Amino acid sequence: MFKLEDERENNPTNRETLIRPFIRFLNEEVCWKFSQNFVIEKDETIGEGKTIGKLDRYMMNADIAGFLGKYVFDSEPSEVAGSSEMMDEIFEASENKLAATVFIPQYWNAWSSI
Repeated sequence: MFKLEDERENNPTNRETLIRPFIRFLNEEVCWKFSQNFVIEKDETIGEGKTIGKLDRYMMNADIAGFLGKYVFDSEPSEVAGSSEMMDEIFEASENKLAATVFIPQYWNAWSSI
């Protein structure tokens, strides 16, 4: 995960400066079995450097549940899945919010052995 230094403004230019060495590393230092060429496609940050896309923009549903269960919440999965406020913070897509009551409890402990 990448984080800007506290004194740097969270804007598209600084975010690109932060990630550019990683892209260079992927393209020049990693030996891939199949040829790869990583590029910075676009900055998916929403708004003026304030709100980042929600988890379902970047992770699959099962991984979202495992991540939340291992690293984010101490509560029961049904408590999180039953909270419309939490669901709005986690998911952009309405179909993912609807399915969350099934997959969050199912995969909540999936990352516990990691």
